[in-house]
Amino acid sequence: MKILVVGGGGREHAIASALARNQKTVLYSVMAKKNPGIAKLAAKMLLCRETDVPRIVAFAQENGIEYAFIGPESPLEAGIVDALDAAGISCVGPSKAAARIETDKGFCRGLMEQYHIDGCLKYR
Repeated sequence: MKILVVGGGGREHAIASALARNQKTVLYSVMAKKNPGIAKLAAKMLLCRETDVPRIVAFAQENGIEYAFIGPESPLEAGIVDALDAAGISCVGPSKAAARIETDKGFCRGLMEQYHIDGCLKYR
């Protein structure tokens, strides 16, 4: 199975390491800066901005990616899951709309206030 991991941090390295334990997995990676640990695990790697959605989708299509794991918030906010899904590639990660709860703290606090969810700090 061909799996793409987007992101080059520690979280993504942990995900890549876990995925690589399965001998049926062929790992691909997209990251802004080379993480040597992920690079050792990946069959192929693309170094580019993690928010360059068209380039990442093209890389995934060119390599026959079946699943993608998206680690960082910035590509989620840029709509990478929506674009990969439209290209027929399943993703682990929320859509752009769903990611807003994580990427927009004001929006999140507004929802918590609107629905009386405990833990919302007074910020206005």
